[in-house]
Amino acid sequence: MRKYRPGLTEKRLNNRRFRKTEAAIVRAYFNSDNYISVEKMATKAGVARSTFYLHHQAVGKIVADYRNFLLRKFSRTMKRAVESDGATMRRVISEMLFFTLRERRCFEVLTRGGETVIFVRMMRRLKPWLAEKMRLSGKTERIYAVYANEVAAIMDEWRMIDFDETKMEVVLGDIMYLTETAWERLSKLRMLVS
Repeated sequence: MRKYRPGLTEKRLNNRRFRKTEAAIVRAYFNSDNYISVEKMATKAGVARSTFYLHHQAVGKIVADYRNFLLRKFSRTMKRAVESDGATMRRVISEMLFFTLRERRCFEVLTRGGETVIFVRMMRRLKPWLAEKMRLSGKTERIYAVYANEVAAIMDEWRMIDFDETKMEVVLGDIMYLTETAWERLSKLRMLVS
């Protein structure tokens, strides 16, 4: 018999019953005190304790489960995007923005749960491909770190205005500008820091 591992997967989140229970757990999590036991969490969510354990290992791992799920899915999505024919910078960044729109529920859970650097983590996943496309050498770690934080700030601002789809073209334009001018803008910073 195969052991069931708790956590979020695409297959589980596509299951309506799982999603409904997960929504109840997340609602109970955000409507509770800082520390809450699994028993109280399950009661608040209206599920059995064993059902909670089918979703998460512990109350404190809910946000981490969402972060890990999102980053795994992001890595798979972006790998397909960068390996596709005609993978241009604009296309890959557009795919990143569409991914963000599709997964807005996960981002909501993460930001409400205090995860403040999710976009920086996403940009780190793209570093090998972006660094090659931007012609950044291995010694430009600081340049990429500043660039990743700039993009993350734009993405976070977009998140705060509710991932408005109509603003996506503006966000894409801003990120493309940062990307195209990163070397010129940030190499000056590199000289100052070195």
